[in-house]
Amino acid sequence: MTVAEAMRSLLAETGVEFAEHRQYEPGDEIRHIDWRAFGKTDKYFVKEYEEETNLKAHLLVDASGSMAYKGKHPAKFQYAVPKNSGPGRTLLMALGDLVIGWLLLTHADIALRRLDEIGDAHPDHDFYAGKLSAGRFFAATVLPRLAVERAIAEETTLDLMDLPEGAF
Repeated sequence: MTVAEAMRSLLAETGVEFAEHRQYEPGDEIRHIDWRAFGKTDKYFVKEYEEETNLKAHLLVDASGSMAYKGKHPAKFQYAVPKNSGPGRTLLMALGDLVIGWLLLTHADIALRRLDEIGDAHPDHDFYAGKLSAGRFFAATVLPRLAVERAIAEETTLDLMDLPEGAF
């Protein structure tokens, strides 16, 4: 998987799904024109999207400086998001990976362009090569896991809560 493909995959996971093409009309936003379709057909088409509705979540956790206070015990933030908090923790961790991944892949894309401009002997070559390697590693190892975790989160139900108390 190339960095560009990984970036497209990552952005496709943000909750907006492609629905269909339609003919461009005056007043449509230019940023929604599908330039690939234009290249193939020589006609302007606009991509339309629909928002996914099967996974919406709001997880609010106080992340202010006071949550870092430890004293003799673990930081308060660790109590706010315990290790076994189920879907909430999974969602929070996946979102963190998603944001980090977006940054890694954005930097890898910049690094790829910069490596094309500079030679192997340039002092910044190793720096940009490292950025590119980090993006590729993320695309190969973390992105596939995020897709699986998303599918699990979408299928998670509260059926367990319907069991009688004696079942436990």
